[in-house]
Amino acid sequence: MLRENRTFELRSTAAAWIEKLEKDLAKPGALENLPVADTRRRDVTLGDAIDKYVEDSAKEIGRTKAQV
Repeated sequence: MLRENRTFELRSTAAAWIEKLEKDLAKPGALENLPVADTRRRDVTLGDAIDKYVEDSAKEIGRTKAQV
């Protein structure tokens, strides 16, 4: 299964992007040649993700979030 998403300011830009993506994927062997990035890492826990978010946060965590 392939999942790819992006956000666009204009609907026309989004339509052009999806049209190009679908055209590229329609070519024979397109899925086999895609770079694979397995984002389903099983060794990273939700707690690890939260800790990373807190470390990388630009501003200090507020009182309510800190309590949770």
